[in-house]
Amino acid sequence: MNEADGAAMRDRDRWIAAGLVEPDDPAADDLVDVLARYAAAGVDPLEPGLVEDRAEMLSALNRRLFNPGPRRSASMVRDELGLDAEQFGRLVDAMGFDAGEGFTELDVEAFSMFSLASGMFSELELVRFTRVLGALMDRLAAATTSLFQIDVAAEMVEAGADELDFARTNLESAAMVGAIFTPLEAMFRHRLEVSGRHNDLARAEVSGSRQTVLLTIGFVDVVDSTGLADALTPDELASVMLDFEERAYRVAGRQDGRIVKLIGDEVMFVTVDAVAGAAMIGDLMAEFAEAALIPRGGLTRGEVVSRGGDVHGRAVNLAARLVDQAVPGEVLVDDAVAAALGAARTETAGRRMLRGFAEPVRVHTLVEASTPGSESIGC
Repeated sequence: MNEADGAAMRDRDRWIAAGLVEPDDPAADDLVDVLARYAAAGVDPLEPGLVEDRAEMLSALNRRLFNPGPRRSASMVRDELGLDAEQFGRLVDAMGFDAGEGFTELDVEAFSMFSLASGMFSELELVRFTRVLGALMDRLAAATTSLFQIDVAAEMVEAGADELDFARTNLESAAMVGAIFTPLEAMFRHRLEVSGRHNDLARAEVSGSRQTVLLTIGFVDVVDSTGLADALTPDELASVMLDFEERAYRVAGRQDGRIVKLIGDEVMFVTVDAVAGAAMIGDLMAEFAEAALIPRGGLTRGEVVSRGGDVHGRAVNLAARLVDQAVPGEVLVDDAVAAALGAARTETAGRRMLRGFAEPVRVHTLVEASTPGSESIGC
């Protein structure tokens, strides 16, 4: 017996002794093979506290598979980095980690990088940035899980796969996780370049404060999305909403705009200038109408505070109110957008009392963005 075979036998004996493998089980050899593959990937089936219920063993191992390695306690990591409990707690919360699960060597490296960055950035802004990064990773993780469930797991269930089949597939998919970081880095570097250009242009007309930028803000939502949801099956609704998102991001790339957020059936975006904003909202209206949705929109321009990838200010609030006031197929714009586009592209729509605004606000209709079925409303 060679050394490798001897190690495999010792592992098998340890797993049997720990109750992870039943020697009389017809699938014992297959289970041992799978456990050996988890161990080779850095997930020790005998790690204290990891497997508490044999029936849930493979699920527990699979969850650890995507973040393998020995764990250190919060106090050990704090002492190593020289952070006090309050600082460390804020960083853990911002990163979205569970301190109760302990920290891997990779986690400690991540904390170290943020500790180094604190020499250049304030702790407050660094924590805010970390929170944004954590939210992005949370969505990426959820999207990855969904991708596996829809394109892999559903097909395996239909084919009658058992838990060992799922374990083997999970091991294969975990091996691919590292490959995602190359396109992530490429996309991030590209978007940093674009963001820097947009930032320079947006600040060009703003004097003094480094806190604000001059942007055009747009909202587009779908009329009667509640009725739409009631009329569709879950699968049909998922298909419609995925198409909604894909069209929004496709338009953003085409018009050099940025999707700030998607809130259910509503898109919020920004562009540097009003002409680009009008082009983008027009394309969004056309795309959604093409998908048999009934859109409406609001478009404003003004100085806003840009923090953490989001924007805040009067112009944002006004755009959100205008989309609520628009009739199906219509885009309402404020004075600043109307002035930038000119009379040929807008029509006056009177004054409106808007929630949150003390005085009536003069609004205009963006003529070129109208879709079939729209109608202007004056006061």
